[in-house]
Amino acid sequence: MPAPSLTADCPHGGWGRAAAAPAAVGGPSPVGAGARGAETTDAVAALSVPYARGGRGFRRARLSLLYPVFLLVLLKLNRCSYCVAGEGAPPESPSSEDDSRDSNGERSNNHPPAPKQPGQPGGGVPVPSVFQVAADDISSLLRFSPPMHSAASSMGHRSISPPALLDRRPSGASPASSGAVVVSEMLEPYAFGRVGASFGNVLVLTDVDDTLWCSGSMAAFGKHIGGIDSELGRGLPYPAIGTLLFMLALGPHTCTPSGLRIPIEHCPVPLHSPQTQNCPYDLQQHTVQHLLPRNAGVLSARVSTSLLAQLTRPPSFFKDIDAIFTSGVRQLYGAGAPRWPLGYQNQIKFAQVLSSQHSRGEAKVWGFTEAISSGGPAVVLGDTGEKDPEASAAMAVKYPEAVAAALLHAVFLDRQKEIDAGGGRLRRDMPKHMIPFVMRVAGLKVPAVQLVYELVVKVRGGEELQSFGDLSDEVAYAAGVQIAADVRQLFKAATRRQLLATEARANGEPSLSPLPPPLVFVHVTQLHTQVIETPQEVGVASQLASFSSKLATKVSRWSAKRFSQNPEVIEMAGFRQLAEVHPVFLQSPLQRVSPHGVRYPLGVPFASYRTAVGAAFASWALGMLTTQDVMSLIVAAVRDLRSLGPPNHCWQRTVVHEMLVDVLVSELSICLWKYLSEFGRHLMMPC
Repeated sequence: MPAPSLTADCPHGGWGRAAAAPAAVGGPSPVGAGARGAETTDAVAALSVPYARGGRGFRRARLSLLYPVFLLVLLKLNRCSYCVAGEGAPPESPSSEDDSRDSNGERSNNHPPAPKQPGQPGGGVPVPSVFQVAADDISSLLRFSPPMHSAASSMGHRSISPPALLDRRPSGASPASSGAVVVSEMLEPYAFGRVGASFGNVLVLTDVDDTLWCSGSMAAFGKHIGGIDSELGRGLPYPAIGTLLFMLALGPHTCTPSGLRIPIEHCPVPLHSPQTQNCPYDLQQHTVQHLLPRNAGVLSARVSTSLLAQLTRPPSFFKDIDAIFTSGVRQLYGAGAPRWPLGYQNQIKFAQVLSSQHSRGEAKVWGFTEAISSGGPAVVLGDTGEKDPEASAAMAVKYPEAVAAALLHAVFLDRQKEIDAGGGRLRRDMPKHMIPFVMRVAGLKVPAVQLVYELVVKVRGGEELQSFGDLSDEVAYAAGVQIAADVRQLFKAATRRQLLATEARANGEPSLSPLPPPLVFVHVTQLHTQVIETPQEVGVASQLASFSSKLATKVSRWSAKRFSQNPEVIEMAGFRQLAEVHPVFLQSPLQRVSPHGVRYPLGVPFASYRTAVGAAFASWALGMLTTQDVMSLIVAAVRDLRSLGPPNHCWQRTVVHEMLVDVLVSELSICLWKYLSEFGRHLMMPC
């Protein structure tokens, strides 16, 4: 049975079609613009200011109250009337266990004629033909008061300035006045363009536990195994995560009226904004088989040695990953789409697993190096539970031109403790050198932060470093640990705000307006080297002395961490013996102009999210997904939740509330009344 198609008639503008009145095209009313400007000021200038909340914990409300709230809020945002064509509910997520003939055989219906009305290929997500987000003005000035410091001076004996890495500000631009946040209407997303990504050639590398599926927070002898998230049932995949991976792997693309994703340059008409506009024509030469991107890979902390792989990475492990990857293809192209199997898995030794979480994080850096050896830029996904932020920061330091973006799933052990974290302490712990600014994305204002550093590497006499790529994995990870400490503070404050907004909405307090998590751009301007040891003659005695010295250092460091009340300080001191990261204090974000005239902030973008919907919005803000992709992913998330059956658990209600917060954060009108109403029929069982 074909899924219903949606035709939206939005008289006030939005995604459905252009606004009928000129006032709607120019932007919102002055009152609305002022309100949103104030909210953006809070998002940029007070990243860690907590929301005020009334009570603690969730009220055990009936699930039947959730759907009216969900529907009324979206109807208020849209202000549009909907016409639903077709009958029947959209199909559930299909199984990935297909026959080989479905994977490799030719399909006769891969060349559908261009329909007059928007259709869908193979039961995928119905889409309108063209979407356009109304423009919105950015406020002229936002205030902020960071402390003023001078830039860190070089501490190395040798300094290396990579070519074309230092670009302080646009030519002729003067520095911002003291205490002012830089608001540039010219700063735009350029994540794929910065790394030279092309259609279908983006390598998506993802963690598994707490990123693809929930680990359930299993523990043995006081140590968590695999992850710390217990929001979902153990082993359940996060809704729409497979769809997100597939969309990111497509690289720069646009959509056709039938829902196919094609290269932007293949559209016969020029698109002013491929991020918000679709190609209005269906192209006959494209088929689903030819539009599958490069296979994704995993960077897991599970042991891969042959003796233990049957326990840590059994055949069911790869079968589940294959099912998640393939579900993303079939959510868009229907149940007849071919499989999208796993393309790469990293290797990790048993000794690295037993050593520490940092050893597992460093092993992921080595796996990233191996994965990108075949070429192509990469998008990295992980979680904040273990050392994925540190590993991602190390990848950004060593391969800044190969990492398009890093998306990190915000997880925690206890939701209530995360909410009760002191807002004042979080504000004091914010990086003092952060440069807040606002990005203009399709008429929306997205808060962003740039973190700029200089790197000092301790080397022995005779060692040469010509570029960041010459850094060893150990040194790159040591730098990543220090950078990730600042990134974690920003994400921790953003996660707390999202949890407070979710709790307020669950408690019937819709007046609390959520704010989007900031995009964090990490940029290292210079690489310095400092000689700490002169070369000596290599002999048996010297080798034994060096080995005994290193062993004594490790034993003393382990003992200090074992009996210390603050082992993180001791660990950080050990990493600084390999490399030191010095913050650079600037008044304006470092920028660059692309060959196409796009002015974008320098650095590798990092984004945190709670649901795949939030990750899709962050990817959209970075220019990696289109407006239609966000719509399709929300539909996929609803389907994945429906596939779990009746909502018998409280976590299902919590997930829906968090998805709703992510939708409200985006400030985008989404015409999904049919699917949300269909999903609301299942939300009648009390929690």
